[in-house]
Amino acid sequence: MSDPKNIFDYKEVCDRFMEEKELVKEVLLVYLQKTEKDIEKLASCIKINNFEEIRFIAHAIKGGSLNISAKNIGETAFNIEKEAKENSTTGVEKYFEIIKKDFEELKDAIKKEKDLN
Repeated sequence: MSDPKNIFDYKEVCDRFMEEKELVKEVLLVYLQKTEKDIEKLASCIKINNFEEIRFIAHAIKGGSLNISAKNIGETAFNIEKEAKENSTTGVEKYFEIIKKDFEELKDAIKKEKDLN
């Protein structure tokens, strides 16, 4: 099991946004909506081996995830980006399965954060 702070570090993201908790809520909502769509786009791009688009989407997920202190997703997205750069279908598919699990863990962690509900 991964370190909960690598799934989502609420204190760190609040520090990053200078304790503006309403802003944090808004940023998280936008992040969740965008990332959900990006993961769907990744699935489509993986089916057709569009490695350039896979790299682009993974890069965006990585940046957004690290901005909200979701380190596991950021690291997995980095690995997808790296595997896509190598045109590795097997590598991309492996990390895609991981990022879907990471995203579910993140959503659960956000739901459990009492300040966000």
